[in-house]
Amino acid sequence: MDSDNIKYSGFYKDFMDGRAGFTTIDNVFSNAEALFCEFNDIISPTWLSILVHIISIKPSMILNYIDISSIENMSGNELLRWYVIRKNRNVLIDLKKDNISDHDVNMIAAKLFEEKFAYFDIDNNPYLLSYAYTLLNTMKVASVFIKKFVIYVEQCNDAVDNFITSIFGNKVSIRSGDLVSALYDIPNDSTFVFSDVYKINALVQAKKIHGSSIILADGFGYNYKSIPGNDDDLKVDINALLKVYDFQFNTFNNFY
Repeated sequence: MDSDNIKYSGFYKDFMDGRAGFTTIDNVFSNAEALFCEFNDIISPTWLSILVHIISIKPSMILNYIDISSIENMSGNELLRWYVIRKNRNVLIDLKKDNISDHDVNMIAAKLFEEKFAYFDIDNNPYLLSYAYTLLNTMKVASVFIKKFVIYVEQCNDAVDNFITSIFGNKVSIRSGDLVSALYDIPNDSTFVFSDVYKINALVQAKKIHGSSIILADGFGYNYKSIPGNDDDLKVDINALLKVYDFQFNTFNNFY
């Protein structure tokens, strides 16, 4: 699918109006053996689809565990801001009722992904983040230099597989499951694009961090101890890692 031909409608149009263009990062592709990027909150905001669906249909089973009163009347832009600065990657944890455990909502989330719930609107309203356009553009102009394009999805199913293929064609491979295992044949001299700072630990465990270029989506509240956007407050100590391993690190804005 060509990026110029992607259309938006319904709820997602609130987010997309007036926001076009490519995210650019100096030297982001200087390590070009492979480009390995995360799907969630890099290509598409999976958890935002969950929120929109919950607000729209108010499923009683899920509402037994979470309280959406604080977000159900938000505008699209307000909900997007809430989504970005949320404290937990699993949005249900931010909304869970006082008597509900994190374990309970994590189990619900796993079930929703298994049932393709998180990708309910992919066919009608494909909401792509800025980096998706960067990747499309890169595949056009830099595929001669980059030998492998990989998109990583923690829990994959037919819906998300078809979605990725419809956007990027057969030039990308899709991997899922355990991240360390998914990295097995990715060269160290590669660029890794993550929304979740903890995934950098997987690079260390897989011995892929040395010589790599790591790009982190900026501003997601779940990556910070207390101050979103402050790199010194990240939950993973990048400076400590740089003292041990030779790699590049940068951040970028995936919402504009």
